[in-house]
Amino acid sequence: MAQDEKGVRVLLIEDDPHDSKLFREALEDSYLQHFSCTIATEVKDAIGCLLNTSFDVIVTDLNLPDSRNLDTVNDLLKAACKTPVVILSGSEDDELVLQAVHVGVEEYISKRYLHDSSLIVRTLRHAVERHRLKLGIEAIRDREHLLANYDPITRLPNRLLFLDRLSQAVLQSQRNNECFTLCFLDLDRFKSVNDTLGHGAGDEVLRTVSKRLSTLIRDSDTAARLGGDEFTLILRQTHRQADLAKIAQQVIDLVNVPINLGQKTCSVGVSMGLTCYPRHGTTPSQLLKNADMAMYEAKNRGRNQYHFFSPLLSRQQQQAYEQEMSLKETLQGLAGSFALAYQPKVNLLNGRISSVEALLRWHHPALGAVSPADFIPMAEESGLLAQIDEWVLRRACLQLQQWQDRDEWLSICINLSGRSFNDDCFLGSTLVAVLEEYKVPGHRLEIEITEHMLLENLKEVEKRLTALKNLGIRIAIDDFGTGFSSLSYLSRLPIDTLKIDGAFIRHVDTNPKDQAVLKAIVSLGRALELNVVAECIETDAQKQRLKELGCNEGQGFLWGEPSTDWQPKPVLPGKSDIKLMG
Repeated sequence: MAQDEKGVRVLLIEDDPHDSKLFREALEDSYLQHFSCTIATEVKDAIGCLLNTSFDVIVTDLNLPDSRNLDTVNDLLKAACKTPVVILSGSEDDELVLQAVHVGVEEYISKRYLHDSSLIVRTLRHAVERHRLKLGIEAIRDREHLLANYDPITRLPNRLLFLDRLSQAVLQSQRNNECFTLCFLDLDRFKSVNDTLGHGAGDEVLRTVSKRLSTLIRDSDTAARLGGDEFTLILRQTHRQADLAKIAQQVIDLVNVPINLGQKTCSVGVSMGLTCYPRHGTTPSQLLKNADMAMYEAKNRGRNQYHFFSPLLSRQQQQAYEQEMSLKETLQGLAGSFALAYQPKVNLLNGRISSVEALLRWHHPALGAVSPADFIPMAEESGLLAQIDEWVLRRACLQLQQWQDRDEWLSICINLSGRSFNDDCFLGSTLVAVLEEYKVPGHRLEIEITEHMLLENLKEVEKRLTALKNLGIRIAIDDFGTGFSSLSYLSRLPIDTLKIDGAFIRHVDTNPKDQAVLKAIVSLGRALELNVVAECIETDAQKQRLKELGCNEGQGFLWGEPSTDWQPKPVLPGKSDIKLMG
């Protein structure tokens, strides 16, 4: 073998020295391109060269001492699939040439043209450029396939490829009478990582979790990222629930390991739902839906745990779905099943009604009365809470307008969600427009907000509360004492009323500790010139003890349950009392 180190690198495989000499001279005669030529006489020698050196093009005779015809081409293509192959042959067998082209040969040169330098050079150049173009097209196709089927962040199969794998798993399991398990995973606390550390950190968390999941599965299994912080696992040939529970716990333990983010570390959890083929479903969509349900049940039970699907869970989810659809229909005006129930707040010293609280009630056409504890969280998850807040505001203002002739000083207290409180449009536009529409002065409206809503951004909260006060609206802190009470915000913010949570009221007449807490809250309220209201008063003994402690007002079943039929009694001339009616 001989080799020259210059120009386009050519590997010539030819056992005839005369033909090798002519081919080499043809390359040397080229004035357009420089070539370096390495010559081998057998395929095995050529493969040895390919293992140690890169070539731009391979030129080979078909009939060699150790290989003949298509075997020669196949061996070379296997050894150097990224290098173009050109046939140099004295055979005029067109059929053989066509077969060679079909398996991957780029060009064919007849040995009778060995004296034509320009033809040989042109053929080699075309073969090299054509092959580069093919490789470029293949790279684009590979890239398109990667983008179409794999997640760009984690390199795991994406939703499209996952659904294909899931369909294949169903078909193969049906054919072979086998079982498999689908796991639906949703990361816990991932949003806080994105919000506090940035999306770059979030992406690194996703990559780390994907690598950890990949270490737990076999080659026959599939780990995929559906999008966001959702992952899935297809575990083939899994049978026993005890084994699945063990795998699920391994997944949770591994995901929980702190993740190093350079200068910082973070921890995320995972809620996991499991469903088994064919016990929990026989179609891809059914299995995915049931696994999703099981995952949400794991979240509802406290997160960072796994839960197996059950038919009972399906019925509960279906009921929740129906409630959500009914809730949307109610807000769209298709069913008038919302109502406000009113419960008075009473001055403990003189027994007069100072105001009423409006409490939202929902009567489901099929389920009957639905507790706010059930439908308010559902409305929040569905993005409907802002619409509910506006409905309550409008209904309360309409009621105040209708009560105008009975008592012009009676006020209504409504509860406002954190979503609406932090919505500039609601506070700056909707609220003002509704008050003007129903001609309700601001002092007749009181808004209750929860304690935790005040602690997120004190400066921003102060601005929002001041805007409400400028409208004449009174501000009450609901369930005071159950959150993270702080004297600093009480003294700084424009608050009018503290409503003591009912948990401190139930045993106020018998429990000295509850009495001490209440005494401290009442004293604090007086010192800050705030009105103090006790909720959930049910007995005369509770009322009397609260009165002794100096509490201003009370609210509870002692004076009546919340009622949609409550109406103020007209005030007689010279009287300022408002008595209960209905």
